Amino acid sequence: MSVAFVNLQAPWNSSSPSASPSFTPAALNLLLAYAFDASRNNATLGFSGTGSYTQLTPPGNFNDTAGDTHGVAYNPSSANSSQTVTISATGGDNMFGWVAEYSGVTVPPTSSTPSVRTAPGTGTGAVLGSAQNVNTGDVLVALCTNTSGTTDTITPAGGGNNRGSGTIVGGPLSWCWADWAGSGGSITPSFTATNGAADKYIVTQILLSASANLSLDVTRAVINMIARSIAFGFNQPGTPVVAVFSQFPKNPIRNDAQGYQ
Repeated sequence: MSVAFVNLQAPWNSSSPSASPSFTPAALNLLLAYAFDASRNNATLGFSGTGSYTQLTPPGNFNDTAGDTHGVAYNPSSANSSQTVTISATGGDNMFGWVAEYSGVTVPPTSSTPSVRTAPGTGTGAVLGSAQNVNTGDVLVALCTNTSGTTDTITPAGGGNNRGSGTIVGGPLSWCWADWAGSGGSITPSFTATNGAADKYIVTQILLSASANLSLDVTRAVINMIARSIAFGFNQPGTPVVAVFSQFPKNPIRNDAQGYQ
């Protein structure tokens, strides 16, 4: 199974609490919500809607140098019904929101501290995120926002898929949502911006995975165990096949929060 892009809803802008336009996702997909509070008060963000939304940490409530706040949350299993996503902070704050739908995501998304780029230049791919290893079947998502309050044109570089871009009038806030398909190597999300010579940009990235991946040490341990078990079985006449495999761990999948299960 591989992660696949399904849809990006039109971004919205209103005062907190700020609800998205209604949309109807497919059942059991992942919904990824992004909130940007442009009120420069180091806010605490909230996410709610049909089902359960969990805020990713990092980035948590990431405050840029101007005091604007950025955050990401996800709903791991969408309902096939008309719904909205509400983002909130201090009452009356100027909020911007995005929500995207992806299929094939079977483990919780992960993120990192957003990259802040000031006057990175106007060259192709000059606005950079951070390097991330992306396995085959996984997808690296990145949202690039221009936080300088100018009307800009932002496009992905480096093989990224442009899932949506434009300028929201209430800022103005120019943005681009893109993703990169993994092939087992390192990917650095990058964007090209018309106003890159002078403006400031925030690149927030999220890794969406199709399956949990074994760490190298666990993989080696399993291979060694298989080799020892097979050798043992061959040296014991009449040993049932099930006995050969009885020494394997019940679940060697890596769980980053708690170690091996």
